[in-house]
Amino acid sequence: MRSIASPQHPDSSPEPGRSRRARARLAALACLIVALAVVPATTWADDLSDLEDQREEVQRQQAARAAEIDALEAESDDVLAALDTVNSQYDQEAAALQRAQREAESAQAELDGTRTELQRIDNEVATLKARVDDRILRSYIGAPPAISGILDDEDFMDATRRIVLLRNQASTDEDLLSSLGAARADQTELQSQLVADEAAAQDKVAASQARLNTFSDAQQRQQQLANDVESRLDRTLSEAQALESVDAQLADEIRAEQDAIAARMAFLATSTTTTTAPPAPITTAASAGETTSGAPATAAPSTPPATAAAPPSFAITSYSGDIVSVNGIRVHKSIAANVQALLQAAAADGVSLSGGGFRDPQAQINLRIAHCGSSQYAIYQMPASQCSPPTARPGSSNHEKGLAIDFSQGGRALTRSSSGFAWLRANAGRYGLQNLPSEPWHWSVDGR
Repeated sequence: MRSIASPQHPDSSPEPGRSRRARARLAALACLIVALAVVPATTWADDLSDLEDQREEVQRQQAARAAEIDALEAESDDVLAALDTVNSQYDQEAAALQRAQREAESAQAELDGTRTELQRIDNEVATLKARVDDRILRSYIGAPPAISGILDDEDFMDATRRIVLLRNQASTDEDLLSSLGAARADQTELQSQLVADEAAAQDKVAASQARLNTFSDAQQRQQQLANDVESRLDRTLSEAQALESVDAQLADEIRAEQDAIAARMAFLATSTTTTTAPPAPITTAASAGETTSGAPATAAPSTPPATAAAPPSFAITSYSGDIVSVNGIRVHKSIAANVQALLQAAAADGVSLSGGGFRDPQAQINLRIAHCGSSQYAIYQMPASQCSPPTARPGSSNHEKGLAIDFSQGGRALTRSSSGFAWLRANAGRYGLQNLPSEPWHWSVDGR
């Protein structure tokens, strides 16, 4: 009888080509998983850091191109876009600078903590070593009697007490040596930690300094564009006024466009961040006059070079009411000490600053007449940004409160190219003064 084979379902066995492709995909996936598993985590972190650096560089280049816009000729929308790009990059650099400085301060605090702990361990090791040396000396001079001698003692109770004392002393000596060994181990570990902390702190300070440099670049670009846009406002608003009798609608449109730019400029002026001072360099154990073990070294007294001239002294003298004079600059007594310290620090760096501070209300009224007009509205109500140059309304100026200074150098008001402005930009924030972006000579407690 002939055997009849059972028919097979057409899908019961996979096609050879499809099976090979599936196996190939599985093999490729397995290889990828293995490859990802062996890639160090630091490689991913480095790659992300590189991408972030590239992104920041692209943003800096975009901001640099935006700052080069011809503010007098460009369309209003282009000017607004340029302001947004430059200001956004400035804010990012300011935030990055603050983060970098916080990290540098944290690293310095960690380093200071390690130094303090190492000094404590150094003192502990010295104390324990002195106790061990003393114990060795005492044992050498008066060695305890032998056990046999103790057993020969007629007073059994006295002998028992002496044996107990010897055992206790042996236990104490063992504990003392154990404590000394543990302290020395901690000392060695902390010495290594100190080296690592010094290196980490130096890296963080270097990163903070680099961030300060890029922030200064962003600040300069922002200031350059702000100056150009201020000139545009003066020119274009004057043009709108001239067009009033020819095309009132066009004049209104121009004014509306410039009002939008002026509003953006006002926001720009109030959102700027004062440049902070460069971070202080990290002091290593050698430069700080410290040792990494044993007692701290005695620092030799520092004496200035014979040729170094002592910086001038700046005295605070009374003037009138709450207003005092600091080397001829009249300010409110609440900021006098800061101004005195600022002038002293600048002089020590070779920068001689002078200037004017407090002004009475009538002086401010005279400025408004000169910069804004002689009408009641121009003197008392016109927004400061509509004056040329921008000038605060009477009663609102920090000069009238003694809380602002117009600095000068060599008999001239500071410009952005003067060394005095560069010094203040880097250091004034430490003394509570900020700059009015449109006026490089003007510094106050709130930048206005």
